[in-house]
Amino acid sequence: MPRPEYDFKHPIFKTQRNWMLYAKEHMDLWDLQESSDVISWEVKSTVSALEIPTVYHVTYLLNTITGIDADSKPRYGDRHVMELTIPTRYPLVPAAIFMQTDVWHPNIQSVGRFKGKICGNVNSYGIDYSLRQLVLRVGEILQYRNYLADFVPPYPEDPKVAEWVKTYAEPNNIVNRKDGIYTDNQPLIRPKGVPEESSVPPAEATAKAPEAKKPAPIDQPRTIRIGKRTVAPDTERRTIRIGGTPAKKIKE
Repeated sequence: MPRPEYDFKHPIFKTQRNWMLYAKEHMDLWDLQESSDVISWEVKSTVSALEIPTVYHVTYLLNTITGIDADSKPRYGDRHVMELTIPTRYPLVPAAIFMQTDVWHPNIQSVGRFKGKICGNVNSYGIDYSLRQLVLRVGEILQYRNYLADFVPPYPEDPKVAEWVKTYAEPNNIVNRKDGIYTDNQPLIRPKGVPEESSVPPAEATAKAPEAKKPAPIDQPRTIRIGKRTVAPDTERRTIRIGGTPAKKIKE
């Protein structure tokens, strides 16, 4: 797939300023896909004759928990799809993110009308942070590098899963972010100098090793322009919380 290119002098961007941001996010997500062995996406909906994406299906090839059996033991899967929708008023209204495949995680609803809803604290994405960073954050959630199972604000999205994590998963060393026990240890971004599709041996991809590896690199906050207004990063929000866990800044 060739890198998307846009003529930002096109008349359509003068009347639809937010579409310029959509296009830049598209290019940014393409760069992410090219630098990852475990994240890819496909476009599901577009706007204008320029076919600027507004809905993506993001695929993660990561080992994570998809449910539990009658004995509370976890079941695993290694392919997961998230739908990412850019609303009309983005970035003033945050992107919507829902899992399309089953995931058992305290910050993702596992049943009910809003099954698949991800508690991602997404309000600052698009202004202070990009959709690329949001996609990486969800990757960390799927790896269980990032979760909130304690019943404290902003509270788990799925209380039943949160209780299972606290009473079964952590005591049995299935997951424990404080001790570096994750469901998947693969790097979300391919380390520099490593050939494509060879960054991690197959056995390591699904190991539940206690050794913690550095999470995916996350870009610095940015300044964007919305119409005639320049929106600067809010230094008060440079630590993004996903399900109550402060995000870490990591170098690529």
